[in-house]
Amino acid sequence: MQTIGASIDLARVDQGCVFHADEKVGPHLQAASAARRLDALERYMRAKLCAPVALADLAHAAGTSVRSLNILCNRHHGVSPMELLRNLRLDAAHAQLAARPETSVAELALTFGFGHPGRFAGYYKLRFGQLPKHAGAFW
Repeated sequence: MQTIGASIDLARVDQGCVFHADEKVGPHLQAASAARRLDALERYMRAKLCAPVALADLAHAAGTSVRSLNILCNRHHGVSPMELLRNLRLDAAHAQLAARPETSVAELALTFGFGHPGRFAGYYKLRFGQLPKHAGAFW
């Protein structure tokens, strides 16, 4: 059987096993594994834009630990997994607001998983440089 490094065989790679820091893995396999995990994470996040999601749920969807997920998201996106989810939700709210400017801020906030319209408006302003009410939504 072919081996990678000193201790991982291809059968284990094909099964999607989680690698440990002490195992020898080539950079191409690390990148492929990271890409698969990030793709799974993004699919899960997009499916759950409007639902409550915990960090543990995100880690499970990506097939990794919470700690590894934090490292992966920071390395590839420069933000934590929860910030990544928030940004995806804000982007979706921004797109909906562009398509339906009559949407209220409260409706946008609740639709995309923000429990507090004021906090949603603050995050929106940080991301897009203006409050949602100035982008077309009303309170």
